[in-house]
Amino acid sequence: MDDKRLDQGTHPLGERDKESEGYPAPHRVDTIGGPVHVRWEESPGISTQGILTYFIQFLQQSGLWQSLVDECPLRRTSPNAPTNQEILGTIVLSILSGHRRYAHITAIRGDDVLPELLGIARLRSEDSIRRAFAQQDETALTTWIDLQMDRKFTTRPPLCSIRIGSSIWTPPSRPSMATKSPPVSDTTP
Repeated sequence: MDDKRLDQGTHPLGERDKESEGYPAPHRVDTIGGPVHVRWEESPGISTQGILTYFIQFLQQSGLWQSLVDECPLRRTSPNAPTNQEILGTIVLSILSGHRRYAHITAIRGDDVLPELLGIARLRSEDSIRRAFAQQDETALTTWIDLQMDRKFTTRPPLCSIRIGSSIWTPPSRPSMATKSPPVSDTTP
């Protein structure tokens, strides 16, 4: 074998990125539970769910979390029963953590940071989640979740809007119309 080829390694390095190396600067993220100051740690394993901070900020800023909780048809049957926020927060965080079964909820229950970010007291057990849905009206729950899914996934805001003079142009959502140019405004500023 040629020694020169061995020195190059299996994959050549390629061009260097213009972005600086290292972690982003510390910054503030607004969550439902209040502002959180995010700082990337060079040492591994501070929290496996740390990236959820950004998704929780999205839920708060978009109003999705509040509408999900406010419109939820779950009715408490006991003063000791968990709140709708705790039930829905546990389910949402469990799903975002990749869980597909009630039993997997146990894996996130020990996390003290996630419930605080959602503004809830604590994450609930799989049994609490099951009991919360046990004696509820199935039709009302199905209607509620269908409405939430329709709102979240079928109506989406335009990707961007362009201000031209005094009018605002929003690109069409159909790809066949995307080649049309924006209208020309004959008004002078």
